[in-house]
Amino acid sequence: MRVAINGFGRIGRAVLRRWLQEDDAQLDIVNINDLIPIDNACYLLQYDSVHGMLDLKCHTDGDEIIITKNSKQLRINRHFSCRLPVLR
Repeated sequence: MRVAINGFGRIGRAVLRRWLQEDDAQLDIVNINDLIPIDNACYLLQYDSVHGMLDLKCHTDGDEIIITKNSKQLRINRHFSCRLPVLR
């Protein structure tokens, strides 16, 4: 199932970190909906004051956060909610 994270504050980042720990996750996180600049979102994901440093490499490219896990690149897009597709 493809899902989006609506809000990338403390809880949104914790959900993404937990998902990254799973090797056989049933969800596919494909999008982050938040207003903060993508560089700030990546930095906050990497350096968390409660959970510590992310043990994976993380950088940005345009509107994507790119996380390297097991020599694979995970690309998570960032869009505002007004541009997200709506399922009917």
